[in-house]
Amino acid sequence: MSDKRRKLRNYGATQRLSLGFWLVLVLVGPDAVQAQEGAPEPVCDPTSPTRCSAPLVTGQPAPFNGQLLSPDLAIDLGQRAELFDLRLGLELKWATGLLQVDLSLEKQLRENDRKAFEAQINLLTTRLEEAHQKRWFEHPLFVATVAVVLTGLVFYISVEALKALK
Repeated sequence: MSDKRRKLRNYGATQRLSLGFWLVLVLVGPDAVQAQEGAPEPVCDPTSPTRCSAPLVTGQPAPFNGQLLSPDLAIDLGQRAELFDLRLGLELKWATGLLQVDLSLEKQLRENDRKAFEAQINLLTTRLEEAHQKRWFEHPLFVATVAVVLTGLVFYISVEALKALK
């Protein structure tokens, strides 16, 4: 499995874990990190002051020990949880599209490489065949004819030279 696919598969799990961790931190975190003196103060989102959570301590008037959320924060967390699968599906579709584009480009590059290698093989094969073909002056019939003519010429010249010396 490629790294891209592994990262894509782990992306959804990481997003779910981070959302779950954030929810646990908001709901349970203040209990673990309570101030020593009295009730802790509400914690608000810096971007929206209406999204606040107020930690509860045992003994305060509430039906449980935990966290009170403002209506805006509760709605926001609920919508995030409900829309998370939709968002994850959209991001997965987007990432899959990117991987498809990458895959098609890789296929095209490999096809171009294959064609280039085939052209190189054909060129080298042609050159090798040309190198093994005998040229006209290397043909045995031509060589034999030239050898006979030259031998006859040398013999004729030597006979004429002997006649001239006598």
